Formats: sequence, C-alpha cells, structure tokens
Amino acid sequence: MNVKVRQYFKIKYKKLFQYQRQLFGVWRHKRLIKKVITNDPKFKTKIKDKAYLTSAQHFLKQNLFSFQNTDWHHYYSCLNGIQSPEYIPDGLFFPKIEPVLNPYPFSFAYSDKVAYDVFIPANNSPKTIFKILWDSYYDDENNLIEKEQALSYLKKIKNELVLKPAINSGGGLNIVIDSGTNIANLLLSKKYSSESYILQEKIKQHPEMAKFHPSSLNTCKIMTARIQSEIVILGAFMRMGRFNAKIDNGKKGGLACQIFSNGSISEFALDTFNNRFDHHPDTGLAFHGFKVPNYEKIKEFCISQHKRFMRFSLISWDIGIRDDGNPVFIEYNLKRQAIDWLQVFNGPLFGENSRFLLKKYAEEKDICSL
Repeated sequence: MNVKVRQYFKIKYKKLFQYQRQLFGVWRHKRLIKKVITNDPKFKTKIKDKAYLTSAQHFLKQNLFSFQNTDWHHYYSCLNGIQSPEYIPDGLFFPKIEPVLNPYPFSFAYSDKVAYDVFIPANNSPKTIFKILWDSYYDDENNLIEKEQALSYLKKIKNELVLKPAINSGGGLNIVIDSGTNIANLLLSKKYSSESYILQEKIKQHPEMAKFHPSSLNTCKIMTARIQSEIVILGAFMRMGRFNAKIDNGKKGGLACQIFSNGSISEFALDTFNNRFDHHPDTGLAFHGFKVPNYEKIKEFCISQHKRFMRFSLISWDIGIRDDGNPVFIEYNLKRQAIDWLQVFNGPLFGENSRFLLKKYAEEKDICSL
C-alpha cells in the first residue's frame, strides 16, 4: 500500500473515530440533563412551555445540526426565567462546538502550566517556586536544580505553598495546599516522580474577597470571546469556598454569584445543585451590595491577554485579587469550560454575539482537525 493510500485511510479512520466520540458525548449529556430534570424536585412542578421549546428546537435545527433535544433550554429557563432559544446545550458545546472554536490539538500545549509564563507575564501570576517535570526540578527562570537541593530548600519553608498538576487540575483535582516542609516530604513519594507539577506561593488575597470564606482563594471566572478584531466578555461569576475548604470550586461545595459589568454581584449565590443562598451559609455575609474590588482592572487584564491567543475563540479565566488590589492570574481553560453557571446567571452563552460565533462555527467545523 503506497503512502497516499495509507494517508487517506488514516484520515478517514481519524474522522470516524472523532465522529463516534462526538456522538457518545452528545448521548452522555442528553442522559445527564434528563436525569437532572427527572430527579430534582425543583423541576418536577415546572410545566414545559411547548411554544417556547418549539422555537428552541427550530433554533437548534437551523444552527446546530438536526439536534432537537430542548431539555437544556427547559433547565436554564426554569432557573433564571429567561426564555431564549439561543441557549447552547452542554451536549453540543463540549463534544462539537468547543473543539471547533478552540482547536483541541493546540489546547494541550497551551494548557501546560509549566509553560504559562511563556504566554502570561510572570508578574501577573503567583510566584513560582519550582517547576517539576518528571522528577526534574527547575526554578522560576527554568534553570535545572538538583532534586536534593530543591527539597532541602522546601523543607525550610513553613508557609503554605500550592502544588498543582501541570495538566488536568480541573475541579481542584490533585491540588495540594500545605507547608513547604510537608510538600517536600510528599514529593519524595513515587506518585510524584512520574508526572509534572508547578509549585507556587500561596496568594494573600484582598480582604474584601476573603470576607466570604477566608480559608479559600475566592476567584472571578470570566469568559472572553474573540469577535473579529475585538475581545469581548461573554459573562462572569465569582466563586467562593465552603466548609473551610482551601479551594473555591463548585465540586468541593463552593458557591457562585453573577458578576455584572460594573463589578457588583447578584443578590444570591448558587451551589452545583442550584440551591439558592442570600447569605454565605458559613460566614453569614450577605451578597447584596458587594462589589468586586478593581473589577475594571480584571476585565482589562483578561481582554489584553486573550489577544495573545490567536488560535482560540473562547477562553475562561480564573483570576484572584491580591491584597494590594491587583488581579492575579491563576489559570485559563481552553477546553471543558464551565458554561452552566454562565447561562444560569446571564442567559444564552454567546448572547448578542451568537450570530457571529455560530457562523464562525459553521464555517470551520468541516475543516477543523479535532
């Protein structure tokens, strides 16, 4: 078999594999939302608006294949009272839309935390202590350091540091926040000799952000989009920890509030089960009247930094606020971006930019190499 024939079948096989993976993703998310609506008491008394869901179905057929499932529309509109046909179902966003607007092969390289300083200025990030690549240690200027020397240095640090996997730490997975001494002992185990990590100083956050839940770094999650030559903000929410957890992620019980364009937040917060809170249940602090410190600076940072990422239409930014009021970059997400809270708080994900982004998706989906 000559080279051209082999290449032809290789491409065909790859496309078939990706198509089957997409179908599985769509099916899995259909099952997920059906289960949520069926089992959650909040939805059992909600009667489906047939006229609204018919318009949603027409929108999906016209813009997003022949997809006809409107359970996500029912779910979002029941939670926020906004009946719009332009919601983007999870079952389409993750397996089909996001991989086209953000080509996945590139996202793997860009998502490596040990390379963040290539794209994001170091002074906007927590100070790096070490980068650890398969048991080799590098300082913040990428100079190789003997492991014994690095661990000896760490054992003298009593303050808390943050150890994160270089790739795949979503939902707080395998993140360790502990003293340098304890982390040094942890790094001696075999588990940490075959993966890559970044070790950073723990941020001292702004006192206003800390009020809600002092033990976690409470952050802003902001999604930006590339609309022709402009970068715009699609939506934002503030996350807060619970139960004295050290991270603010929803999977660890955290809460989220909508952030409006002026930096003020919604009068209520939600958890991942869509339970509503007017006060933080642990500290008793009311959400009404709170404003994110220096929110204009945070928006400017996200917009300016997205300009560096020309291959990606959508980026979700995790931003903390230092005690001096300056934004500090924690991480960005190029794939598996959290869209549920954005649509619950803001309405349809793409908002007034739906026409442009869906047109871009339609133009690129046939030529995009997943």
